[in-house]
Amino acid sequence: MYIGILIKIIGTAAVIMASLTFAKETNCQMKERIDQLIGLYGIFNKLESELKYLNRTLPECFSDFAEDAEYPFKSWFLNMADKMNVEPDNDFSFIWSNGIEYLIDNSALTHSDIDILSGLKDKLGSYDVDVAIKSIDYALLQLEERRQELLTKAGERQKVTVSMCLFIGLMTVILLI
Repeated sequence: MYIGILIKIIGTAAVIMASLTFAKETNCQMKERIDQLIGLYGIFNKLESELKYLNRTLPECFSDFAEDAEYPFKSWFLNMADKMNVEPDNDFSFIWSNGIEYLIDNSALTHSDIDILSGLKDKLGSYDVDVAIKSIDYALLQLEERRQELLTKAGERQKVTVSMCLFIGLMTVILLI
C-alpha cells in the first residue's frame, strides 16, 4: 500500500516537472528570438554605417560581419559573402532570397520577423547607396517595433505558458490517479 502511494507521488512529481521543463524550454526559445532580433538590429545598424560612411561593398561588409557575429548570423554572412564573390553575375535578389531562407531554417526568428528583410532584396543590391541606406533605416524601424512588441508580450506569454503547462500537468496527474 505504501509502495503504491509512493509510486503515485513520484509519478505526480515527474509529470509536473516535465510540464514545467517544457514551459521553461518554450520561454527560452522566446528569449532567444528576442536576442536574435536585437542582434539583427545591431547588424543592420552597423551595415548602414558601413555603407554610409565607409563606402564599402556588401561582400566586404558581410565578410567583416561574419568575423564578429554569432550563430546563426556568422554562417549567414559567410554564405552571403561567398555567393556574392563567387557568383557576381547572379542577381542580388536571388542571393538575398536564398540567404533569408537559410536564416529562417537556422535561427529562432519567425517568418514574420524575417519578412522585414525580404523588402531589402531589391534595394540593397542597387548601386544607389542612398536608396539602400533609406531601406535599411525603414527595416531598422520595423525591427525595433517588432522587438518592442515581443518584449511587451513576452512577460504575459511566459506566465501563460507556465500556467498552461502546469495546468496540463495537474490534469494529467488527476487522470492518472
